[in-house]
Amino acid sequence: MTVGLVALLSVVVPKLAWACAVCGLPAGDHAAHAFDTSILFMMAVPYAVCAIAAVVGWCAYRNGRRRIQERMHKGAGARP
Repeated sequence: MTVGLVALLSVVVPKLAWACAVCGLPAGDHAAHAFDTSILFMMAVPYAVCAIAAVVGWCAYRNGRRRIQERMHKGAGARP
């Protein structure tokens, strides 16, 4: 009974069924543009954080490998 009532209300009064915050706004509205931009920003930030972490990790790995190679070369050259 409850599901039927909700379905009937969503057909009769479509504004109640809108789940999107921007569905009722006219095209070109400033609030809709701001909402879309904020969603794109929230989607891009995790990828940017992961990319920065990957670059920092790669640089640390490369620097560590370089230090190991320098120690090996210095140790090999010091022996008679």
